[in-house]
Amino acid sequence: MYKLLTSFQRIKDIKNSGGSLYIRCASKIGRKLCKELKALNIQVDAFLDVNLDKAQYCDNIPVYLPEIIYKNSKNFFIIIAMEDNTIYKKIVQELESYGLRQCIDYCDYSVDPDVRMNTFRDIEPNLCPDELYKNIAISRLKEMREIEPSFNPQIPSSYNLIPNLDVPLTTFCSLKCKYCSHCIPFANPAQHFDADIILMDIKKLISVSYIACLAIMGGEPFVYPNLDLFLELYKKNEIDKKVGFTRIVTNGTVVPKDEVFDKFKNITNFYIYISNYGERSRKINELILKCKEFKIPFYVCPQSSEWINLGDFNYSRHYSKTELKQLFAICDARTCFQLLNGRLYSCSRLPLLNEDGLIPFCESDFCEIRKQTENLIKENLHDYMYKKEYLVGCQYCDGQHMYSDKIARGV
Repeated sequence: MYKLLTSFQRIKDIKNSGGSLYIRCASKIGRKLCKELKALNIQVDAFLDVNLDKAQYCDNIPVYLPEIIYKNSKNFFIIIAMEDNTIYKKIVQELESYGLRQCIDYCDYSVDPDVRMNTFRDIEPNLCPDELYKNIAISRLKEMREIEPSFNPQIPSSYNLIPNLDVPLTTFCSLKCKYCSHCIPFANPAQHFDADIILMDIKKLISVSYIACLAIMGGEPFVYPNLDLFLELYKKNEIDKKVGFTRIVTNGTVVPKDEVFDKFKNITNFYIYISNYGERSRKINELILKCKEFKIPFYVCPQSSEWINLGDFNYSRHYSKTELKQLFAICDARTCFQLLNGRLYSCSRLPLLNEDGLIPFCESDFCEIRKQTENLIKENLHDYMYKKEYLVGCQYCDGQHMYSDKIARGV
């Protein structure tokens, strides 16, 4: 429950336009929040609480019944300050019954003692990109060795070290997850990408960088009609020997033909990553049996693990440049690189939104690979990976960080 981070600019805009700011619940947490907002020169106009206890004021701030505000006010923003999760959910239902929208009309405030109101204002990245990429790459290779101890790829010294690279083969998928981090359900139209062109882009990229983990992705990669050809060319070009390891990410709804499993066996340092969405992953057991039959290493993600809610992309958060830099600094997704249409993005969500025109197109948000010479790619890639302070497309996202809302997998 930490939407205050992403709604801060919205709160300032409402206050600057003469609107009101209310805190729902005149609790100890609410009073603490009120003081922290005051320290940031943001005045709370009133508390909203059903338990007035004869007191019309709390810390010299008026206390009103919520329905009075909901019915009679128009330009306002509400912050929920409630620790009890059951009551919090009732308050959300109350707000939504009046047509109020999260991040637009209300948000919530985390009571985690480690979270401070001014996180956005003064957070600093604790690692330079150099160390960040290296640490993540080491972590990925360690995970690989836990899945298959015989794999022991090393991380060579590289001018451009890419810890994770997602390579989508298709935007067709057998599921339609509303909160898909790659925004696949919104692809219009869905399409399969040319295997030869994808491989040319990868070859260009590995000529100027080292990729610790290359993930073959979708959509759902097992619905890609030329998967066996792609794998054959992948092996023929020895791409598997030029990266730390390769994995293919599937949702457990499709089992490929045996010819594809034969191709899997030929790839060095390879495994299948199976996302477990419970009953929705209807062929997961069949897929596991097939992996065992062909002796293909695999990993099943626990169904209990959660996704991050990155928020709707259909409106701008109006972050300031400073806030964009700070959000980018703490966002885990900035190390999840993706190669789409010959362009490298420092994000897994932004590529499809940018390429399909779902948000305003921005050339500065990617590094061009396909249309550049090797020398130019090398330097441009380095500047993009190590000097980029933020992406313009971050305006349409809540970010992926320790304060993010958690949601069930595959929703």
